[in-house]
Amino acid sequence: RTLYEDADVVLLRGRFPLASRVGWSGGQDTVVVVGNVERCRGPVEKGVASMEYRPGSRNALALVGARGLCRIDGLIQPLDGP
Repeated sequence: RTLYEDADVVLLRGRFPLASRVGWSGGQDTVVVVGNVERCRGPVEKGVASMEYRPGSRNALALVGARGLCRIDGLIQPLDGP
């Protein structure tokens, strides 16, 4: 679900199981930061997306949308429970 949105970023909270591939332990309840750009609108508006892990890529973690990869720019551990 969308927690926050401004002209630059969107914060999404949910399950991101592939985050463990980069050493993140909180993938069952995580906040991710994505750009507020056209290629991310589909996953943000739908509230669900497939996720990809691409080691060594600029898009190491990304949501897959109809307009291409939506790079995950950051992972945040929520302070409260789900």
